[in-house]
Amino acid sequence: MTASHREGKAYGFFWYGGPVEDAVREVSSIEGMDHLPANLTLKASTLDTFLERAELDAGLRNFGELARRTNLNVVVEATRPGVGNHTASNDLGDVLSVVHHALYAGNDPFYAEIVYKRGEQYVRSKS
Repeated sequence: MTASHREGKAYGFFWYGGPVEDAVREVSSIEGMDHLPANLTLKASTLDTFLERAELDAGLRNFGELARRTNLNVVVEATRPGVGNHTASNDLGDVLSVVHHALYAGNDPFYAEIVYKRGEQYVRSKS
């Protein structure tokens, strides 16, 4: 697949103690911010809604189930044409940083996991 035809995808899982709809709305407001790539698409949902999707492959579903066991309840999918999955995971790290500052006061702890597919398996992002 050539660089122009590939599409980078990454998935971020995080916990939010308030109404999950607030977190989903916040992610929607972030898309298109000046410091993010213009072609980055974000889709946020509850973890339960995400796991109900029939098209999830086993590897991604496993990460979703792990997120559930660790009480993470929000998922953000980042998609960006023309880049690889690792680059999309870096973009998603930037997004989750904005989410952290928008939804959490001061130095409240924020825990998130970002995963992307490398080859045939999903890996945690180191970014």
